[in-house]
Amino acid sequence: FTIYQYFQTLQLFEPMDSQVKEPLIMTAEGFVAQHTLFNSDLKKAAFYLGCATQILLSSQYSHLKSEPFALQLHNLNIGYRELMEIYPKLLNKAKEYKRADKLYNSQYFDDLLTKVGLYLQEDKDVHKTETSYAFSLGLVMEKEFANQRREARQSHN
Repeated sequence: FTIYQYFQTLQLFEPMDSQVKEPLIMTAEGFVAQHTLFNSDLKKAAFYLGCATQILLSSQYSHLKSEPFALQLHNLNIGYRELMEIYPKLLNKAKEYKRADKLYNSQYFDDLLTKVGLYLQEDKDVHKTETSYAFSLGLVMEKEFANQRREARQSHN
C-alpha cells in the first residue's frame, strides 16, 4: 500500500478507479487488437506463430505424449531469423499431421499461418526480446483461447 501511495504522489499512474476495465478478448485476433504491445507487424507475426505452434504441440502431445517440435524453438530466444526458421518447419510438420488427420482446429491453424505470412517481415526496430516475448505469449495464450473455444462449443450443445 505504501508503494502505491508513493506512485500516486509521483503521478506515474492514473487513479485506479478512473481506469476503464475492458473485458479481455479471448481470440488471437481480438487479443492483438486490444493490446498496444503489438505495435509492429513482426510482433504480430511472432504472436500468431506462437499460437499456431501451440496447436501443433498440443496435437503432438495428444498423439505422442511428447512434444518433439519443441526442440525447434531455440529455447524461446526468438528473433526474426529464428521466426524465419520455425515458420517453414511448422508448415511441413503441419502438412504431415493434416495428412494423418491428427491436427486439431485445422481451419483456425491455417488462418493463423496466413496471418503469420502476412505480417512476417524484418523490422530492425524490434528487439529479439520483444519477439521472444510475443512468441511466448502466443504459446501461452493459445491454451486459453482453446479453453474459451471449448467452453463456447459446450455451451452451444
